[in-house]
Amino acid sequence: MMKRLLTLTLGMLIAGLLWASDKNFETNYFAVQVIGNGTPMLLIPGLSSSGEVWHGTVERFSKNYTCHVLTLAGFAGQPATGDEVFLPKVKAEIIRYLETLDGPVVVMGHSLGGFLAYWIGSERPDLLKAAISVDGAPFLGALQMPGSSVDSIAKASEQMYLGMKMQTDEQYKAYQPYIWKSMMHDQEIANQCMQWGITSDKNTVALAMYELNTTDLRSELSKMKVPTLQLSAWAAYKQFGTTRKSVEAAYKGQTKLHPNIKIEIHDESWHFIMFDESEWFYSQVETFLATD
Repeated sequence: MMKRLLTLTLGMLIAGLLWASDKNFETNYFAVQVIGNGTPMLLIPGLSSSGEVWHGTVERFSKNYTCHVLTLAGFAGQPATGDEVFLPKVKAEIIRYLETLDGPVVVMGHSLGGFLAYWIGSERPDLLKAAISVDGAPFLGALQMPGSSVDSIAKASEQMYLGMKMQTDEQYKAYQPYIWKSMMHDQEIANQCMQWGITSDKNTVALAMYELNTTDLRSELSKMKVPTLQLSAWAAYKQFGTTRKSVEAAYKGQTKLHPNIKIEIHDESWHFIMFDESEWFYSQVETFLATD
């Protein structure tokens, strides 16, 4: 069912996305489409992803929520800003956008979007009703390399950043099939989503990855006084020695200062939980929002 829906709508949601622009708000840092009625829900996709990654989520929740679906600048065909700083400006512009909405907002982000949900929630908890991170983390660098600090990971992250920038467009595009097929079960959907990566701006992706790896929010989470749900997956990393126990310990360690967080882990899903285990994902979100 998910495969059919994604096939039918690939490109349609992208075509409907407009730069956020009305009498109250303008930005170059994300595009937005607003769908549904009810409590505002902001949906932030991950690295290189289109807002279309939330298609099934919008179908499920738009009857009771007004879904504000973002696609970040430089991702999935959206124009890049060309700035030398990216995620801090994206975060600031999302906060500015949230300030225009009516009432506290449910913010849900996937991967990089989950990191932004933690960042926004730590800085402006007054704007949020709840936060949901879908396989994101407060400090990705330490999640991948336990025990790391910003200082210890900075050199490797800088080398990765410079290496990506030095890639030719052909090299960058040639690597996309491997990336996307390693993050979700359904390889047909991966082939479709791969176009988001191919049409993303290489320099923006490299900068976003560098900033994501070198920004540590763990000490800020004590300020995030809003109910938060962390959904996680680990099965794709079994080959590297990852276990459920190690992932659970990593997330508990990263979020130990958060005063109000619930962590749920799926044992079979890969990174795109909303595709691989959609019914589990919807059920977890619905239960969380009903009790928040």
